[in-house]
Amino acid sequence: MNQEGPRLRFKQNINEFIKDVELSDQFVELLRTHPSSDQLDDILKQKELEVQKRQIFLQFTHESYDCDILADMLQESGQDRAADKLRQYNMSKMPWVYTNDIKLYVVKAKILCSGHSTYFRMDSMPRGRAVIFVTIPELRNETLRWQSLLEQIYFRVEIHQGLTCDGINTVLDAVVDDRNEGDSLIVMFIGHGHDEKVQGSGEAPGDEMSVKTIVDKFSEDKCPSLRNKHKIFVFNCCGNKWPEPEVPFISQASRKLLVNLKSTSGVNVNKCTYVIYACAYVVESWYDEKSGLTIFGQAFSHTIAQYAWYKHLTELIMMTHSRLESECIGSKYELLPEIKMNSVDRQLYLSPGLPKSVSEICFQFHMKKDLIGEGGFGKVFKAIYLNL
Repeated sequence: MNQEGPRLRFKQNINEFIKDVELSDQFVELLRTHPSSDQLDDILKQKELEVQKRQIFLQFTHESYDCDILADMLQESGQDRAADKLRQYNMSKMPWVYTNDIKLYVVKAKILCSGHSTYFRMDSMPRGRAVIFVTIPELRNETLRWQSLLEQIYFRVEIHQGLTCDGINTVLDAVVDDRNEGDSLIVMFIGHGHDEKVQGSGEAPGDEMSVKTIVDKFSEDKCPSLRNKHKIFVFNCCGNKWPEPEVPFISQASRKLLVNLKSTSGVNVNKCTYVIYACAYVVESWYDEKSGLTIFGQAFSHTIAQYAWYKHLTELIMMTHSRLESECIGSKYELLPEIKMNSVDRQLYLSPGLPKSVSEICFQFHMKKDLIGEGGFGKVFKAIYLNL
């Protein structure tokens, strides 16, 4: 149990867990063969039984392998329920099984990682603005999933469907001119593309826009309202050169991905900027028409939902890469997702679920206002508050 997330959850629930544990003579004898047994005698000198059990299960579970051994010892001593619970904590680092459901439950953070010299600030309410463009009607479900996920981490989401590049350009210019009072901006494009360009809906000849043009709109000199704030751009589209055809991928099997972390060279006015590609240059991106989800979007959204509460953005990309790489060994296709970072000198945590504040409750209330009928204000407000 050597990952900070599962271990933190175990420590928070340790008092409840040890209620199912008995320090029987058989179990204690088994503990003497455990890799951490050199600590056992000192622990057993503690006067209170609960203290003994708590220290054993905190000290003997630092490594995943040691935790497995401890679970086996519990089972061998007849404590099957405690053994199963311990294995669940130890397995919680495993990626969730994919689902095609629109809504993924985002695990809430325990500690707010925001500000100071280590983290980018990420505690405004809302966190910022998320602008999503989708130009492929079959990917409507993916758009709705990102809306649900980003709203759970307190972004104000707006979706723009079926726009040409002129329409996309108009929306982006309006965002540039806006006050942008949150801590962050996310711009996501889901659709067709080629040669580091996105294509408008309908893919008319010449209806395209370069990634560089989109990113540069939000540079320090062109968008003062986002100066010193982090900007995240996600381009979930093909990077292949024309005239290679784009063929929708119908299978649920994933494709191999490789993340290349690098900073662009030379002077650049795009500060605090992350540019994430679903696949790198000269490669096609794939999606499943039946579920309405892309291969990259499926993996990345699950990773954020499960791990964003204690992993920063760069780690989330790396974990997405690792998952997809392990799932598609031997595939003849290679998607090469890439993240480029400009002037990124701190870590960016999405910190879902924090902070608990009146402004947070009001923001969630605003997001759910369409659910409120006559006399329903207090009921919905209370439900949101109790869920924090």
